[in-house]
Amino acid sequence: MNKPPKLLVIIISAFAAVNFIGIFIMATLADLEISINITVLVEHFAFIKAFAKQMSYFGDIGLFLVVLIFGSLFINWSVHRFSKKENWFTLKIIFQILLFLFFLTALTYNLWLFNDVDPDDYVYYFLAIGLNILFALFIQILVMVKIKDESGSDELIVPIINGVIYLVALWVIITVLKYSFGRPRFRDLKPDYSDYKPWYGNILSSENRGTSFPSGHVGIVCSYLGLVWLLKPLKMDKKLIKIMLSILFSIIVVSMCFARIAVKAHFLTDVMASTVIPIPTIWLINKMSPKLGELVTKKKQEEIEDEVYRDRPWR
Repeated sequence: MNKPPKLLVIIISAFAAVNFIGIFIMATLADLEISINITVLVEHFAFIKAFAKQMSYFGDIGLFLVVLIFGSLFINWSVHRFSKKENWFTLKIIFQILLFLFFLTALTYNLWLFNDVDPDDYVYYFLAIGLNILFALFIQILVMVKIKDESGSDELIVPIINGVIYLVALWVIITVLKYSFGRPRFRDLKPDYSDYKPWYGNILSSENRGTSFPSGHVGIVCSYLGLVWLLKPLKMDKKLIKIMLSILFSIIVVSMCFARIAVKAHFLTDVMASTVIPIPTIWLINKMSPKLGELVTKKKQEEIEDEVYRDRPWR
């Protein structure tokens, strides 16, 4: 399949950017009103309220799972790369178990970290933890079964590095923005909302600062976009699969955006900002990726040549 012309891509990208900016400006003007209307709507429907709480608690611990995915793949690559073939299975089992124990420790720490959870919400919190554990086990078993040889692991090293760079960059950008803008949480405003300020209103203020803008939970969901580099090496880059994954991801992102407003953790503009941050981040990483691939290929080729040289009989 031929790539679309570069000019067409630029035009479509510019059109999308202008549209997003226009929508974001309108959202800024009606930020408080829209956010209040969403919370009022949720209060009238118990199912929607429960769904919003469950999504919100998933977001609390969702970052651990994506880290486990990349960690599990890196373990397979490291074992295949640096150990003898007869030791592969044993070493992979040992390190995958250690990774899973680390994952459980992180969840346990997170449980104590959020010890101010409302007792009425325990069911949502523990359900989120339980499902994350099941997903983690499934992913680790899948990695063990699907990637059995060195060649399969070598194809994944550049996507793994891309994904890790993306996760770190996304976390740093969102954290810096949170503390730079210092926007108070929706739930922390006065009952009459007299202390409300737009997303840019607290930049120069030292009073009533918070970490609402942009949304970290939506950022965590967007961190799963780092898996996009794994689709090709895992033979999951067929058009139908990509369409289905795109639809699923869009539904999850919209659900998380809605949930964070519904539980009064964020305003509309907070969640909108988090959805756009990954786009330039992924674009920059894709620009660097070919050079990274060349370095990895060159290093691998040098090692093969060294091995051939060592095995050559001396005359």
